[in-house]
Amino acid sequence: MSAPVTSVHALIGGPGGAIKHFRGRFAWALDQLVRAGAAGVTPLENPAPRWSHYVFVLRREGLPIETIEERHSGPYRGRHARYVLTGPVEILDYEEDAA
Repeated sequence: MSAPVTSVHALIGGPGGAIKHFRGRFAWALDQLVRAGAAGVTPLENPAPRWSHYVFVLRREGLPIETIEERHSGPYRGRHARYVLTGPVEILDYEEDAA
């Protein structure tokens, strides 16, 4: 398993798009979304403290992220979100936690 991503530079929107820099959990969340591709990510499958906030901030920075509501069963049945990138995003470079 690789170290957590702590910083990324990403090209949003394909050639001629914007290059943005993200740090910390926002960089990690973007990396997870890119790696997941069309399958997207859910807090159930990929736990993190505040997925909805990471997505809110990434959207504010221009990332095309769709929220798909899904039902789940079990003792705490209910609904959860699946977040999926819906447009081109390319990670140009990244840093991992050296610790």
